[in-house]
Amino acid sequence: MRGLRGWLGLSLALALLSGCATIDVASAGSVVPEPEPSYLVEVLNATPEEAHLLVVARLALDPLDKRPLGEALAEDQLDKLRTIAAQYGAERLALEESRTRGKRWVYGLGISKTRSSHLSLKPPICEGLGQTEAKARVARRASLCLKDLARARRTLQAEAHIRFRVDPFGDLMLAVALPESSRDSQVHACVIEALEDVPYPRPPSLVCEDTMKVVYP
Repeated sequence: MRGLRGWLGLSLALALLSGCATIDVASAGSVVPEPEPSYLVEVLNATPEEAHLLVVARLALDPLDKRPLGEALAEDQLDKLRTIAAQYGAERLALEESRTRGKRWVYGLGISKTRSSHLSLKPPICEGLGQTEAKARVARRASLCLKDLARARRTLQAEAHIRFRVDPFGDLMLAVALPESSRDSQVHACVIEALEDVPYPRPPSLVCEDTMKVVYP
């Protein structure tokens, strides 16, 4: 059986059709020849600190559905995510939810403590020229938004520190204001909405993280 260690390429399978749902899949390796049954894949409520990330699957949910993830995710959808995890040799599935650009996503992270890959669960820093250019576009859009906000709030002084995560498909997966930011939700919204509007390079690590700092004036 071919192991995943040393697999330097990124296997990306987009628009994997299953019924009427579309699931995006990105992996750190190849499908295993004899995967375990999907019902053996354990679904985790919390992501463990130490494990290897093997595959990420993304499934769209109804953004108007206000139910928590455990209720909004149908049983057949969960089964599909577990099947994908099993196909890549993962014995565990961690679920993460994201709401960006008016969309609601559930991410299934196929992970393993026994099968090795070169990817850990802790996302590395997003790097490269494409990421630098993307952040520059975010800064310009956020600055324009803050200038518009300052027309209504002439004494506006703010500083936003936002931590964000990019998914395997070049989309914003997560954005949160850090404690050192000004406590101003309108300022945070200017930066987070700018982060949502910009496409990013697909990270070779499947997922990556970075921070954005915007100061006004």
